[in-house]
Order: sequence, then C-alpha cells, then structure tokens
Amino acid sequence: FAVGAFRRGAQFFLESGYTEQGPWQMFLENAQQGTSGAFARQATLSIDSASDEQTLLVLDALEAVARGGAIMLRGEGLWSNGTAISVSYNGSVYVDRDGASMPLTRDDLIAAASAGDLVLTLTGRMGQAHEPFNPQPLLWGDAARNGSWTLVEHYGEDQAWGMRTLSLPEIAEGQENLRISFRANGGSWINVSGIQVTANGQAVNSELTSEVNSIIGDDNHIAYGQGWFTVDLDSRGLSNLEVAFTLVSEAPVDVHVSDGRIGLTNIALGTANSTRMDFPTNAGYGGMLLKGRHIQPDSAIFVDGRRVDGLIMCTLGGSLPNCDEEKVTITLDDVPPPANATCPCPGGPDQEGALPDDSMHLLQVQTPGGLMSNEFLIFH
Repeated sequence: FAVGAFRRGAQFFLESGYTEQGPWQMFLENAQQGTSGAFARQATLSIDSASDEQTLLVLDALEAVARGGAIMLRGEGLWSNGTAISVSYNGSVYVDRDGASMPLTRDDLIAAASAGDLVLTLTGRMGQAHEPFNPQPLLWGDAARNGSWTLVEHYGEDQAWGMRTLSLPEIAEGQENLRISFRANGGSWINVSGIQVTANGQAVNSELTSEVNSIIGDDNHIAYGQGWFTVDLDSRGLSNLEVAFTLVSEAPVDVHVSDGRIGLTNIALGTANSTRMDFPTNAGYGGMLLKGRHIQPDSAIFVDGRRVDGLIMCTLGGSLPNCDEEKVTITLDDVPPPANATCPCPGGPDQEGALPDDSMHLLQVQTPGGLMSNEFLIFH
C-alpha cells in the first residue's frame, strides 16, 4: 500500500494518479479483500479487562463499525451463576438472541463485568450475503492516459456529423497546462474536426497530440480501437473556457480534461503514456465518475472506513448491478471528514515524501449484509 511518495521498489504518485500496477498491488495487499478491518476482531469484558483502556478503545471501534453495517457485532459468554449469554448489538443496545432477557446497554455489560458477574467476548462477524452468490464489489478507474482526468461529456455511438460546443471546468489555481482528450470508447472510429478552444469568447492557441491509435490530419483527426488524441494549451490566466468542434463517429466518444501532467511510461505493461489512473478529485462536490462491478442496489458507501450518506447510480444507463460499460457515478452528501493523516509514518522515520494531506480518502461500497469493495482513492 502506497502512502504519499513512500517508495517500495518504485514510486507511487497519489496526488494525480499512479501507475496501473498500483491499484492491483493495493488489491493484492488486502485493500480490501471483502471484509471490514473490524471483521473477526474481538473484545472480552471481564473483571480484569472491563476498565482497561485498550479494551474499551477496541469496543468503541467495533460498535462504530457495527452501527455503519460493515459487521455484525455479537457476543457470547457466561454469567457468574453459569448461565450462558448470547447477544447482538443493534446499534444502541445488546439484544438477547434467544429473546429470554431484556436488552442490555453497554454500561450494563461493563458494570456486570467489573463486578465479576459476567465474562463476555464480543466478535465482529460477517453478514449472510457472501460469495459465490453475492460476489465482492469492485471499484476502479480508467487509465488516465496523461495526468489526472475528468470526464466532461460522453456521446453515444453513431454520432451524426455536426457541430458541438462544450463548457469546460474552471482551471485550478496554479494550473499551467490543460489537455482535452477525445477518445474512441469502443473498437470502431471517431472523426473530430474544426477544433477551437476559447476563453471568455476569444480564440486560444492550442496544439494537437496523437496519443494511441489516432491520426492527426490537417483538419480531420481520427481515433479508433480505444484510441485517443489530445488538444493541449497553456491555461494560465484563462477562464470561461469552451471547446467547439465538429464530430462524426461510429464508436461512443468520451471528452476529458486533465491537469496537463504527463504520466509515467511503463514499458513492462506496454501501455506507454497510459500508466496513470483516474482518481476523482471532487469528493463531496458532485458526482464522482468511476467504474464498478457487482454493486447492488442500496449498497452502503464508506469513506476511510466510516459509513457516509450518498447515492450510487449508473452513469450511462442500465441499472445496478448491471451498468452500461460498468460506469457508475457516486455522489457523497457531504465532504469527507478529515483523514487525520499524522505520524508515526507507515514507512518509518526514513519514509521518503510527506504523508498525504486531508484531501485524500479511501472509498468503498458494501453489498447490503455482505462484502465490501476494494479501497479506491478519492480526493477533494
């Protein structure tokens, strides 16, 4: 798992994406394999532990995760008279699973354990919706080609010849370059011509760059087979940007904008300048566009391990869990809470680079009563 610019054999760049190996390495290194970090964690309440600070901290964490629905918190134990007790935490009190006794509060359990009347072990357990019939959800992003990219517009297949004009997102403070990408989102072709970028209604000079499976002509510019080309410009001091162009295509067309940074070349993967990953940079400020698989209706959303309110919907059509092109939009109701990234650093005192600031978060979704997705980086 990479944090900041911490190096493990190679350097991962999290600020605007990192190599395509990064998400796969995160997945292999248990980020995540379907369960909450609280799964199978235990806290035992007894006369010796009921006042122990570490035990109570673990219990705090288990209850918080259970309230979010990531685990079921259940307890088994004995009263001092030999009577067995089995309880389930419902988010506020501990309910007797046999229905034979009144619900108990946390304070009731701690008081009984402190008095030597109870020994109870609480365990974070999984729900019933698990594989193979309820596979783990998966989150990932498109290869970002160069830099960190944001989808501006998606056009469906078989676009008729005609003029289009798109308003572009505002330039970030300090951003020096802007790249506009036209991508064939399929195995066929797109043809774009007459491209003109304007700022406040005035024409802006730009250059065209052929990336993958594309041809830059005198006026007609063609991409095919998941190929793309870019329009590059100096964005310093510009505002109210628009791009006008004429389009005809057989394949669907995606138009992205980026921060203009250049992605690393990964020769081993054979992906040339496509080795950065799209990470949403608008968490809490609108819909985050990414890809998702096995995401069920009413799935829960988690940020940094805490459940948050929001909405998951298919971006291009279809319905969960079968979204067209596996593209989903996740909208958070609020900006994620601070990640509180502080030392001691995971890489130890010799870690290279600073810890990520509070703008970086880990997003997950969870099947109701089932497995959690891998962790996916988001920023705000």
